[in-house]
Amino acid sequence: MQNLENDVTARDMESAPRLRVVDPSDAVTGIGVLFGIIGVVIGVGAAAYLTPQLSLILVAYCIVGALSGGSAGVVVGGLIGAVLAVVRGVVR
Repeated sequence: MQNLENDVTARDMESAPRLRVVDPSDAVTGIGVLFGIIGVVIGVGAAAYLTPQLSLILVAYCIVGALSGGSAGVVVGGLIGAVLAVVRGVVR
């Protein structure tokens, strides 16, 4: 007996509705990068605002602020991207 579920013809493909496929990795990467950049800006801004005087320590604070803000932004952005990708669903 022939399995008709796996027997798909070109005409069946043409009549099937077109569905957009959302790749979760794209959503996670894109939103992670966006939130990472925002985190870097916030971290550098906070370090510059909280440092009482201009000195070499300000550069160190800005680097630490950029790294911590950027990594926190990537984590939060990845989480939000994953949630959005799962909620929208991956349809193939």
